[in-house]
Amino acid sequence: MPKKEANSPKKSDFSTSKAGALEELKHILEQFQQKHGIHTYDVIDLLLKKTPEKKEDAIPVEIFAFPPLSALEAIVKYLKEQQWPFTKIASVLKRSKTTITTSFYHAQKKHPAPFAVSSPKFPIPLSLFSNRKISVLEHIVWHLSTFYRLSNSEIASLLKKHPSTIWTVYHRAKKKHESNA
Repeated sequence: MPKKEANSPKKSDFSTSKAGALEELKHILEQFQQKHGIHTYDVIDLLLKKTPEKKEDAIPVEIFAFPPLSALEAIVKYLKEQQWPFTKIASVLKRSKTTITTSFYHAQKKHPAPFAVSSPKFPIPLSLFSNRKISVLEHIVWHLSTFYRLSNSEIASLLKKHPSTIWTVYHRAKKKHESNA
């Protein structure tokens, strides 16, 4: 048997206890988030191959397929239809209550019928939209591309947008994620 060298790799700075292992995992996930711009819960969900469990924690991608509505208008309208108060929507999306009420008013004028979404195919976590450095559409496209591994043409079809628009939005989001890393 070969002898162990005196200069064997050093142990991690973290303890080998459960608490230490959890701290190490947390540290790794934070580094991954900074490097790739993918939130920790997305990484965990991807590893477990599951989607967010609570209905109110996710927005169905199908609501973004109504061309007259902006992405923010669609989110606000959907949440309002789910009986969310304006103050809660404003708080979760990190926007003013005035912006939320105005978005809802415009959404109602453009698309008065309620959204008919039975079982969402690709839920988008609501918490993504609290980062104001990236536009709502950039968040949607980035998430569909990185989390669900959809192509630009698949995303374009889901969102009723041109594939070149999706390409532009994705690359804009990618640059923003890289500059945050």
